Amino acid sequence: MKHYASIFISDLHLGSPWCRAEELLDFLNSFTCDKLYLVGDILDNWHLQRKHPLPAPHLHVWERLLRLSEEIEVTYLVGNHDDFLHSGQPYHSLFKAAFANIRLCAEAIHTAPDGRRYLVTHGDVFDPALRIPGLSELAAFFYESARSLAGALPRSSPAKRVKAERIDAWLMRQQEFITRLFGNARGRMLATVKSRGLDGIICGHTHLADLRTLDGLVYANCGYWTGACHALLENAHGALSLLPWGRAHVQRPLPQPVLQQPDSATNSF
Repeated sequence: MKHYASIFISDLHLGSPWCRAEELLDFLNSFTCDKLYLVGDILDNWHLQRKHPLPAPHLHVWERLLRLSEEIEVTYLVGNHDDFLHSGQPYHSLFKAAFANIRLCAEAIHTAPDGRRYLVTHGDVFDPALRIPGLSELAAFFYESARSLAGALPRSSPAKRVKAERIDAWLMRQQEFITRLFGNARGRMLATVKSRGLDGIICGHTHLADLRTLDGLVYANCGYWTGACHALLENAHGALSLLPWGRAHVQRPLPQPVLQQPDSATNSF
């Protein structure tokens, strides 16, 4: 197993029919690290509250995360799909009591081995579209309908999964475009970390894996695990890289992880 200083994964959406639980479990069993950050939307309450039980593969992922929390530092950043875990919500105290080894918070400051400091947060608080009543529910309805029509359930054939992944990527790009009409979320992120004297931000939420340096600040989006699976890795020297995972069925060459240094060229997927 290759060892990393820190691993960041987001938007697992455990409980959603599109969660790539098998690929996720394979990834979690393939690397070791000192710190693991779960960057929001880990448990998908939008599906769980519909009385959908966690399928066995999803339970195996959660069990693996619990075992890891007994061995290493695991931090769970709450997102908009698991906002029932925010401080002050009924399940917050219950979760902390039941899973005491997992640090639960809305944001964290991560200090890399090279001394750089990052704000780690899901990113939904910077999304202006979420403040418009009913818009997120409407977007979720159309998103789920499109995924279902594409036959993108886990039991579907590899060909259907490739088609669903392409549709999903298109939907995410359209969602980002619509979000930009209401405000510059990424600009707000970078302005926040600059005002706090930090070196960058590590987030999720948009499902668009990305790693780049903008105005001397690092912007890293971990991607998601309901379509094109990615993880953000930090090596022993503090360099970051994005790793695509479990996509051998996509008939095109996969980009190799590229270490990201300060003021380097853009590396986005």
